[in-house]
Amino acid sequence: MMGTVRMPFREEETEDHGFYTDKGGVPAPVFGYPVSPKENMRALYSGQPVQWMPRARAERCYVSLDILPDSVARSPSGGRDLFGVEWVYVPEAGGSMVRPGQPMLPDVTQWEQVLTFPDGASWDWAGCRLRNEPNMDPDRPVSLVLFNGLFERLIALMDFGNAAMALIDEETIRSVCALFDRLCSLYEDIIFRCKQNFDIDLITFHDDRGGQRAPLFSTETCRQMLIPWITRLAAFCHRHGLYFEQHSCGCVASFLPLMIDAGVDSWDGQDDANDKFDLIRRYGDRIHILVAPPPFPEGSDPEEMEQAAATLLCKVGQNALLSRNRGDQQLDRILYRLSRQRYYRE
Repeated sequence: MMGTVRMPFREEETEDHGFYTDKGGVPAPVFGYPVSPKENMRALYSGQPVQWMPRARAERCYVSLDILPDSVARSPSGGRDLFGVEWVYVPEAGGSMVRPGQPMLPDVTQWEQVLTFPDGASWDWAGCRLRNEPNMDPDRPVSLVLFNGLFERLIALMDFGNAAMALIDEETIRSVCALFDRLCSLYEDIIFRCKQNFDIDLITFHDDRGGQRAPLFSTETCRQMLIPWITRLAAFCHRHGLYFEQHSCGCVASFLPLMIDAGVDSWDGQDDANDKFDLIRRYGDRIHILVAPPPFPEGSDPEEMEQAAATLLCKVGQNALLSRNRGDQQLDRILYRLSRQRYYRE
């Protein structure tokens, strides 16, 4: 792998090489990379030296899985998910939500009678592959985002209060585990078909587990009710040559050791609800953590941006990834140049 040998930075790397468009439609500059972004990502996840700090959202290609009802339901158009639950886009929240009060599955012990699981083989994979071809780039890692996860799926089906109780009620725990087992089989089928059709490199698996100030349930509940299934999905991805990224918003720092034990490769979490610099210091050698670049208003002093970028790189080391793309091309160029120079020296 070329990424195992670090190459010196050349000033022409930050000249105009065009733009990528990230999954949010925000342009991000392309650089004159010494290796491809795909090679750089593989080096990161395999524990080899990287050439620069990867920009997760800007440098990945995202499969638009428009044949998966969840992908449509969670988009601004809203709609019905895999099980027919109605999602409505809420502009203030920047995402789609289920209207509470009329849960499809008020009693989880009845899930086998209530839920109809879809047949992924019946979906138009060939058509979806054709529609995605213009967005694929062999030099960039290909990512699939799976929404609604396990606990999020339970909330969508039951409403939050019922779902939270079902995780800890001795009369429902067995049914929840059986449902999660069946969901994992469905997710594995989707992942396998995506590997076949799009040659994906990694999965981002959504499952929010925290509020702004604290987790939504105890560490022991997470260990017993969610981690066995995350372990299963991560192992499935690894067997098929894929990396497993856990997206989990809210204050979930206490769950990070459990994610590591489950084999999660990277964590995409909420920066303002977790002390990510401290978490990188404690766990950054065992899991790759996505961090947001510092925010700067338009017209900011370049020297201040340079100092902030240098401070960020000093705090996160060489195992982290940049998460969101703020659309600030100058900051992008500064972070790329400084990480190239810093990584080569070290």
